Amino acid sequence: MTSGKHMSLAALNLTWIESFLAVAEHGSMTAAATALHLTQPRISAHIASLEGQLGVALFEREARGSRLTSLGAVLRTHAVAATAELRRGLDELAAAQNTLRGQVRVGSYPGASAVLIAPVLERFRVQYPEVDVTLVEGDSHPIATALSEGQLDWALLAADVPIEDDGLVLEPLCREKVVLIRPASSGPQRSPTRELEHLRDSHVIVTGYPSQQITDYMDRLRAAGVTAGRVSVMAMPTTIVALVRAGMGVGVLGAFAASVATDARTIVVDLPTDVWQRDVLIARRQGQPEIPSCEEFIRMLRSELQSLTVGLAV
Repeated sequence: MTSGKHMSLAALNLTWIESFLAVAEHGSMTAAATALHLTQPRISAHIASLEGQLGVALFEREARGSRLTSLGAVLRTHAVAATAELRRGLDELAAAQNTLRGQVRVGSYPGASAVLIAPVLERFRVQYPEVDVTLVEGDSHPIATALSEGQLDWALLAADVPIEDDGLVLEPLCREKVVLIRPASSGPQRSPTRELEHLRDSHVIVTGYPSQQITDYMDRLRAAGVTAGRVSVMAMPTTIVALVRAGMGVGVLGAFAASVATDARTIVVDLPTDVWQRDVLIARRQGQPEIPSCEEFIRMLRSELQSLTVGLAV
């Protein structure tokens, strides 16, 4: 791009930007193509056209995918904000033409409620004031049970908690990071691989219920080659962070919860390998009739997803 000149927005194609953001989010052309229901050559062509128009390289092509360049990271920040604002405008336009009524009863696990549900709920209530929205929060097992029994219309579940219910339909929403939390007083942040040393022979504190989630976290630790001295399970992420601040151990929990529970006295560390990530699922009852207000809430959630999960999702 020529220095000192502004490029006309007419020179840019919104589909190029959508493909660019998808590659940045998913880490490869192939994964982006799957997410957007396009072919890999089409995604590649979009990126090439965008780079050609801008005159800069947005990605570094690697053997296992594509990584943003420094200039690509700059564009991503603004593109996420711009597309989110455009989607908000389209939503408001649609809301001006249609009035939804009724009830939305949604369940969610801690962390996802704060990062995913609450921001969308705020805007949904403004646009659809005649819809009564109820949020029920809890561990994925009781939430799944409430959904099966008809007490909820849909829910967000963490896939690392096995849900054995053939009456539920599960579809992927995003992939949340699982992060390490330690006291800031224990030293400056190091490489993710070296940060794993904080888990070795330590008291590791995880979220969930002892009978349901501790096995999953033990499996993760074993897969990472880490032997913890002791593992404790706490129901609330805020309790984990409080114990970590008190020097009682090292925490392992979802990045959504960590983003709202931690402060300057703690360090949040992304851990290496895909062992430290989990799928977030949208769950509905099998054969449940479509509820327009629920579908609109989910549509709004999907449209906001990229901006809500920057740095928190894989």
